[in-house]
Amino acid sequence: MPAKFSASSFLDYVTGWRGAAPSTRARLLRALCAGVRWQSLITNSLTLIVLMGLIIAQTRNPVHGVWTLAAVLGGLLPRVYAAHLRRKGDFERKTVRKALGFLGVSGVYGLIWGAGPFLVLPEISGAAMGIFLFVMVFGTVMGPYATMPGVLYVRLATTGIPTLVAIVLYANAQVAAASLIVSAWLIVRTDVWRGYHRTLRRQVELQQALESRHAELESASQSNEEARRKLQKLAETDPLTGAFNRRELMHRLDAFSGPAALVLFDVDHFKDINDSHGHHVGDRVLVDLVSLVHKSLRDHDILARVGGEEFVIVLGGADLARARSIAERMRRRIEAHRIVVGEHTVKLTVSVGIATRAAGMTARAADLLRSADAALYQAKRKGRNRIEVAASDGPARP
Repeated sequence: MPAKFSASSFLDYVTGWRGAAPSTRARLLRALCAGVRWQSLITNSLTLIVLMGLIIAQTRNPVHGVWTLAAVLGGLLPRVYAAHLRRKGDFERKTVRKALGFLGVSGVYGLIWGAGPFLVLPEISGAAMGIFLFVMVFGTVMGPYATMPGVLYVRLATTGIPTLVAIVLYANAQVAAASLIVSAWLIVRTDVWRGYHRTLRRQVELQQALESRHAELESASQSNEEARRKLQKLAETDPLTGAFNRRELMHRLDAFSGPAALVLFDVDHFKDINDSHGHHVGDRVLVDLVSLVHKSLRDHDILARVGGEEFVIVLGGADLARARSIAERMRRRIEAHRIVVGEHTVKLTVSVGIATRAAGMTARAADLLRSADAALYQAKRKGRNRIEVAASDGPARP
């Protein structure tokens, strides 16, 4: 069944972009504008001016000079329009309309060229006519037609056909016959430009497919990386408070070398909070507590939840005096804070145990944690809401 005629199919035929996707059309238009260079205008204009200078020297006809100037200035039209489109840069919007605008500009330029043979051929003959016709044919069939074959169709209609008509009217029979043969051959060989266009389109479409695949792989990679980070976070952190979990704490402590202080603290009478207000209030208390503790820490300090209401702070490079200062600031901030959950207002205190590892000491993570736990037990035994320090830093390195 033949395809139904429509405005879009007609425009596709006019531009030569039949079957091309919108994104492909945009890239072809971009390539067309990039291919319309100012350098070609200079070389074409110089060639035309030299040729017409020789012709005008013979004919003495000022009209030929006017046409030469019009042809040179007409060459500005497609280049100015291409520069305008490049400057705007938005080739994806109204692509076909912009392409038709380019065809219109090319048509005006072609008509200027097409007027030349009617003005020049009646007054020249011999070698001058041959050279002039060669320039006309060369100017017609050379252009960025691979990106948009429609430009070739327009130039053939506006320059090629008028040139052929002028040849039939003003040239001798031999030149007319030769011109008809050449014209027929050029029309048949427009398939060369269509072949170039198909090759260019396949390259553009392949590039688009590669870019699309690369974007998919990049997106998949980002998704995988995001999933990996989420899994890593789940493996490292406590799901309720967001603090590190015991496993990650021990891993980091074992890998950590140099002086450090361990601050182990426990919420006093936390069971009473759960029993009086409910576990949902207890969970909210722990979340707010972690947020409050972070305000007392340095950026590189580590906070981990090691039990129900027990937390550990690792202070890298801190001595006992520094650890006591940080712990005391934290204890006072917690004591002064009130946590409001719905209708419940909760007041907290914490008991704190500190263990340190000085430079040159080899106390392992488990040993430090046990020492801090013993100091915490002393703080609770002595009345809670206080800080106690472990009796020893561990064995000295031999």
